[in-house]
Amino acid sequence: MSRRAVVIGAGLAGMLAAAALATAVDEVVVLERDELPDGPEHRRGLPQGRHAHLLMAGGLAAMEDLVPGVSMRRHLLAAGAHEISLSSGMVALSSEGWFRRWRHEGPRMITCSRALLDWAVRDVVTSRTGVRVRTGRVLGLALIHISEPTRHSLNSYAVFCLKKKNID
Repeated sequence: MSRRAVVIGAGLAGMLAAAALATAVDEVVVLERDELPDGPEHRRGLPQGRHAHLLMAGGLAAMEDLVPGVSMRRHLLAAGAHEISLSSGMVALSSEGWFRRWRHEGPRMITCSRALLDWAVRDVVTSRTGVRVRTGRVLGLALIHISEPTRHSLNSYAVFCLKKKNID
């Protein structure tokens, strides 16, 4: 019997969830209400889409763990992201005042637009994992089943039925 997972939303969280599921099921389909651009372009349904984004080393490592065999760092840099030093490459103001800057290089992070980050992750996940993205609008979910952990497995899961509209 084929096992299919459906993820709602093709943003950063949705695509990374799809990548994680791709190793556990036979098929992963991501439903997205927006028409997705072919490149790193802004789209209406992308929260904070026009803000600059920082990707710390831990987040980058987690992404690379979810999609093995791909250097997300190299992919992002090739797509136009920049790598800067956390300790000397930026200035930041908090409610406590300005963060201190150091002369020496410290941990590095990736900076780019949200559109570039989402596009780069979507590109890698769809090309490396077999995850498919379809356009559609989810109208609701109906709970069908919740499993209980057993002595053989501590994992439980929930099964939902999608109420969908206009799925391509």
